[in-house]
Amino acid sequence: MNVYCPPRMVSFRVDPATLSPVRNEPVTLADLKSHLRVLHSDDDTDISGYLQAARQTAEAWANRAFITQTATVKMSRFPESTTQLIELPYGTLQSVTSITYVDEAGDSQAWASSNYVVDTGHVPGRVGLAYNASWPTIRDWDLPITIIYEVGFGSSATDVPQALRTAVKMIAAEMYERRDNSIIGAAVSETTLPARTLTNIYRVHPI
Repeated sequence: MNVYCPPRMVSFRVDPATLSPVRNEPVTLADLKSHLRVLHSDDDTDISGYLQAARQTAEAWANRAFITQTATVKMSRFPESTTQLIELPYGTLQSVTSITYVDEAGDSQAWASSNYVVDTGHVPGRVGLAYNASWPTIRDWDLPITIIYEVGFGSSATDVPQALRTAVKMIAAEMYERRDNSIIGAAVSETTLPARTLTNIYRVHPI
């Protein structure tokens, strides 16, 4: 009888991934103004700021990038086992740009992509060893491994699920409507609950 043993995820120190700025938002300024029923352009700068802040808030709740961004993550070591996988934070993995590490001599090395396989079908995305490959030997120091990758639903606003775009509009609308007031404590929870519920549909558990 064959028993399936799922691959183990590697657990080690990983610095919070840094994300590049987005090229566009998942909601256009015109779409958000229509949602707000704002017909003038006097508040365009402020509304654009609320839109960015709302998207970042929704991404933080969902633990994932919405629009395509370049992520950089640094790690303390490679897996110890050939069956272990590296999970990459921030949701839908599109591709891995590079994996570099510091070898035992203290030199930076680019690890050839032929040595690893990329699983973009799993959320979060994963990196594992290619057949007959082995994890590199690294220098024993702080965060010697750097992985750069593309993450997000896509580069277009329409690539982002409607529920998440609606959540962004709801959060931005709350910021705009309460721009002259302080929102604290329970008020925040009550007014953002529907938006948070929508982001939870696509929430990825933190790595």
